[in-house]
Amino acid sequence: MYDKIDTRNKLKKGLRRFIDEMGDMPIQEVEEEVVYAFMDKQIDDYEDISKKVLKDNNWGCSTFYEFLKRKSYYKGYNPFKGINYKRLGREADKHLAFKADELHAIFRHNWKPQERLFLQILVTTGMRLSEVGNMTWERYHENYDGMQGLRVFSLADTDAEKVTVKNSGSKRDMPLHDDLVMPPKGTGRIFDYKQNKDGLCSHDAGRIINPILQQIVSGRHKSLHSFRRTFKVMWRSVGVSEEINNNYTGHKHGGSDQESYGGVDEDFVRKEINKMEHPWLKYESKLD
Repeated sequence: MYDKIDTRNKLKKGLRRFIDEMGDMPIQEVEEEVVYAFMDKQIDDYEDISKKVLKDNNWGCSTFYEFLKRKSYYKGYNPFKGINYKRLGREADKHLAFKADELHAIFRHNWKPQERLFLQILVTTGMRLSEVGNMTWERYHENYDGMQGLRVFSLADTDAEKVTVKNSGSKRDMPLHDDLVMPPKGTGRIFDYKQNKDGLCSHDAGRIINPILQQIVSGRHKSLHSFRRTFKVMWRSVGVSEEINNNYTGHKHGGSDQESYGGVDEDFVRKEINKMEHPWLKYESKLD
């Protein structure tokens, strides 16, 4: 039922984990206590296992039971529903926002031009990694909707192209900060990070950038993903509404029209974006 290969694999992984831990049991013999025993065994085998991994593995099994019921292969109840995860598994790590001095240190590094532009877009838009890495020049508008100088990245569907994003709320138009300098407009993808089978390139971008970030900024909770949280914290601190913040970063459902910003247009959002200051954009790469 799922289009993304990554989602299908995650579902299969949960089911395989159950069989590895509990054996290939008859489906009608799996009761609620078996599910809790399944989680206990995972915790015994992987002491640092997170609550999210436990939930993901159960989700794979639960989806399997729903499939069986839908196909009339099984008429019993789904034992993986209604499970209490309290005190089970480690809470997921949260990506912490970068501090101002850390951002200065990051951008003082002599990045290659592609990586510097990638980081500049992340810090000024809060976009997801693959949203930036997959961006095409055709989706970069320099005079959006006929408004001179209004630069916008668009992740909205067009007649010619359907965009692969996390959810429907991620299909949005994002006015850019005036201080973000873009190279001369070209064609095709802006970045050349390798895409996986689902068309996502966050892994390849992280493989290149994260090791350098970890040398500059210490802490297990700070990585490329921290730029998204950094943006949200910075924008909130200058008084922007949470509604605009969430819709701009694709955290809530909605289209790319004006209603997605609570009734205000993209030019207004551009003015809100420019309330933030980005002194780290002044740093440049030194060419060899």
